[in-house]
Amino acid sequence: MAREHLLLNVENEEDTLHQAPAPMTRRQKWKNWWYYHKFHLLVGLVAIVIGGYLIYGVVTEVKPDYTIVMLSKSGYAGDLMENLGDQLSVYGKDRNGDGKVAISVLDYALGSAGGETDDAQTAEAAQAGMAKLSANLSTFDSVIFISDEASFERLANEGLYAYLDGETPEEGATDYENMYVTWKDCKGLSGAELSSEWYEGITPDDLQKLFGDCRVSLRVIKGTQYENDAGKQEYYADSQELLQHLIDGTPGQMKE
Repeated sequence: MAREHLLLNVENEEDTLHQAPAPMTRRQKWKNWWYYHKFHLLVGLVAIVIGGYLIYGVVTEVKPDYTIVMLSKSGYAGDLMENLGDQLSVYGKDRNGDGKVAISVLDYALGSAGGETDDAQTAEAAQAGMAKLSANLSTFDSVIFISDEASFERLANEGLYAYLDGETPEEGATDYENMYVTWKDCKGLSGAELSSEWYEGITPDDLQKLFGDCRVSLRVIKGTQYENDAGKQEYYADSQELLQHLIDGTPGQMKE
């Protein structure tokens, strides 16, 4: 009887083991699905958010019609460059047809005329500035350059600057006075209402005095690899027109 009792218990246990599990409720199914798929879902959501952010940035990004470079010994505040670009946009034209005129002003610190710097931090900034300038020149992003005296003198013998009519100076030319017009002689620049939150207590008049002797120049295109590039030629001609508007203080026109 004991053996039969044991066998009976085993049979009962086997019946229990082979019984189909009770169907899960809707809540249990959801918890089970979430346990196995939550990581994949979270990764997917993060990817969607990042993708949406990137798409939004591309769609809403304002592409500049012109890029102007400021060259100086130690650099200027970023918000001042943004303000200057906004002030100068009235003198340009809508080159890319997006319905607005946008001018980006880049700031490159180059150190002194001889390349010397006062400290390690300034030296590092000057090296970075020269690297950015080289990259800009290689891609022809900018035609108009605004330089303080030290930066102009540093680059005057490097063949960067053209005459104001766009002609390339002969090799060894030293008539540098024909390669620039001063800031104070450009009505569009000298009349700009400059402002910056970085320079505490500095007035627009103070900023105008700071830039008054800066030299506004065109880079060369004739005799370079871009001379026969139709797109670069058009950009160069438009930049020459922009410079003339800055000199005369006459607004540009929107693209029709």
